[in-house]
Amino acid sequence: MHNGQAYSICLQHGDDPKPCLVALIDFEAHRGSIFFTADLPDRFAPFDYPLDEVIFSKLLADRDALIVHACGVEIDGQGVLFAGRSGVGKSTMAELWAKHGARVLNDDRVVIGVHDDQVQISGTPWHGTAGLALPLTVPLRRIYFLRHAEAISTHELSPIETAAQLVSLSVIPYWDSQSAQNAVDTAAGIVQLLSGTRLDFVPDLSVVEYIRHAIDSD
Repeated sequence: MHNGQAYSICLQHGDDPKPCLVALIDFEAHRGSIFFTADLPDRFAPFDYPLDEVIFSKLLADRDALIVHACGVEIDGQGVLFAGRSGVGKSTMAELWAKHGARVLNDDRVVIGVHDDQVQISGTPWHGTAGLALPLTVPLRRIYFLRHAEAISTHELSPIETAAQLVSLSVIPYWDSQSAQNAVDTAAGIVQLLSGTRLDFVPDLSVVEYIRHAIDSD
């Protein structure tokens, strides 16, 4: 519920209609309060997923950045993003690159944004099943959208296709119309600087060798 710049965010547990946690956030004043019941389920911490992600999706959108469902790795000082929905192989990709000596910024959610006309990615604390995360920011060199296949292949995407994929995989604060527009504008700005590639891959070290060869050939 919106009132000026103040929002109330409620979390429910199961079929219980009563919220187990309520956060009152005033983004303009940079402050807020969190209230929770004594029987808050163990799987919830007062400031934990999904509340932290909900709040940061707006804070980042208002600062030319997005939370995207992706594995991010740092290779020779530059970032490579492997984006996709749950189950597509982000954590597997992260583990493969970690075994190959790359630094993994996160295996599930990465921040992507534009700073000084350069696309950058940063690690977040919201890791996936591989449990890999680093507080690191690097310039982004390539964006890959993952798809399982029986053989490795790539297909270059147009800026419009890249933007559509990026928005569909990002955490957009739709509950705030201006911040949601900011997020879409950020995606549009990113693809003006860097287009994406669809990556059909086999989940073994052959994909690491394939990507390294592609980067070295640039």
